[in-house]
Amino acid sequence: MDWYWIALLLFGGLFFLISVRVPVYNSMGTMALVGMVFLLGPKTLPLLAQNTFQSLTNFVLIAIPLFVFMAEIVVITDLHRDVFEVLEAWLGKLPGGLGVSTIAGSATFAAITGSSAVNTAIMGLAATHQMRERGYDAKFAVGTVAAGGALGILIPPSIPMIVYGVVTEQSVGHLFMGGMVPGIMLALFFMVAIVIRCKLNPKLAPSVTGVSSLSLRKKLFLTGKAFPAFFLIIIVLGVIYLGIATPTEAAGLGCIVGLVLNIAYGKFSLKSLQEVLLRTVKTTCFILSILLAAMIYSAVVAHLGVLNYFSDYMTSLPLSPLGIIVMIMVLFLILGCFLDPTPIIVLTMPFLFPVVTKLGFDPIWFGVLATINMEMACITPPVGFNLFVMQGIVKDMSFGDIARGSAAFIPLQVLLLVLAILVPDIILWLPSRMTMH
Repeated sequence: MDWYWIALLLFGGLFFLISVRVPVYNSMGTMALVGMVFLLGPKTLPLLAQNTFQSLTNFVLIAIPLFVFMAEIVVITDLHRDVFEVLEAWLGKLPGGLGVSTIAGSATFAAITGSSAVNTAIMGLAATHQMRERGYDAKFAVGTVAAGGALGILIPPSIPMIVYGVVTEQSVGHLFMGGMVPGIMLALFFMVAIVIRCKLNPKLAPSVTGVSSLSLRKKLFLTGKAFPAFFLIIIVLGVIYLGIATPTEAAGLGCIVGLVLNIAYGKFSLKSLQEVLLRTVKTTCFILSILLAAMIYSAVVAHLGVLNYFSDYMTSLPLSPLGIIVMIMVLFLILGCFLDPTPIIVLTMPFLFPVVTKLGFDPIWFGVLATINMEMACITPPVGFNLFVMQGIVKDMSFGDIARGSAAFIPLQVLLLVLAILVPDIILWLPSRMTMH
């Protein structure tokens, strides 16, 4: 059977199962089993056990439950309220000051949570009701929170970057540092856009009274209250950048610091620890089940020779290398309308990564580009997960209104993506200066 018929069978079957709402990991596992039994032969079934063992014994994967645990344990300390309060004190007098503070808070907690959904939930609870109570336009308020929450997968630590690093065997530390500058740039783009929009249309965000009257001493006091959150971020990312620890080791250190903060804030109890551990296990199992099924599916496709033929076909297209990158980015954008970032990575990278490396592009650059693109998926209907998170927080608004409020931020994400394609050093500058031991 020709490779394109095999590809059509495996891909068509996969997307059919996903379209009828079979979970992604079940869909990939089913098609992998079909490929092994009917195309490779039953004798290849031991491949299933071998790939399962190899996939789950990767040391880097330990970082996923550790970062999830760190985020969960910090969330219950209510540090996000202190962070939002101090950011409002310093930024609140700007036009749309609460919106600006929300984006800054989202960028801060993105460096702790590693998840856009968790980030959105944290800032949604801390900021949405305050903005609406102070007369902010409802769609503007929820759109700001949803867009800011998407920073959770670009600013390290990022769960999708860990998954990309495992699937493509790239340095997670370099990926983390590669996302830092674009993440900060996007946060600044959002904040500047909010100021300009609120300056041009004051009805979006009435001015907040009382913030400008805060003394410098009061602002410094509030900053001191939020210092533990900034300390945790500096510790975790600092040891990675300086080469003192791997991302997995840094995640373990972050868990210890987060647990100490939890005890110091008087929030620790056996019941809360049990709840945190249970949520950590659920999230980790969800991510690893998708990753495991993708590893087996990719192994089957590779054994059938589809990957090599696909790579040769893509590189032979009458397009420039940059044109192929643009085509891949458009594909990610389309997939992002229907799938979350992690399934997109595990489904596409086994096929697209060989193409990218064959064209001579830097794999770290491509990984961060993909993350920027998938960040748009978080606020893009019909499956933008941040939009559903916001709908759960703001129950009196329709999904359409939330999506329309977030849509104003999508062009800024596109702008960052274009800049990162044209100027690769936006991504590669910081990783190139990392200290590695």
